[in-house]
Amino acid sequence: MITVERREQIRRAYHIEHKSIRQIARELQVSRKTVDAALRSAEAAVYTLTAPRAAPVLGPYRDRIAAMLAENAQLPPKQRQTSHTMFVRITQRVPGRGLSRLRIQCPYLSGPAPARPAQTQTVLAPGV
Repeated sequence: MITVERREQIRRAYHIEHKSIRQIARELQVSRKTVDAALRSAEAAVYTLTAPRAAPVLGPYRDRIAAMLAENAQLPPKQRQTSHTMFVRITQRVPGRGLSRLRIQCPYLSGPAPARPAQTQTVLAPGV
């Protein structure tokens, strides 16, 4: 993987200085395939996971947590469960699992938070 600076050097040498791909590869000591890749895209490739990461502790409970969160979304705000309450309900069956992992995972499983309505500020004139 090449750095952003190196990618810019390659693009500048090709487009502005009109050097050949072979000459750029020789001068910068990179392969011609690397030069071709740098010329194809201006931005560096973003890394994406090919498969989801293993979750040995939370994995077996992920479906149950998702169901609890879906059930939670239907309840009025004052009756919703906290992550600690969910943790207690999950660990009633199998003790010894971590609360921190559950607290980290809950926002990802529940999806994006709903947008809050904009608050308005009341400005009063002095003496009113």
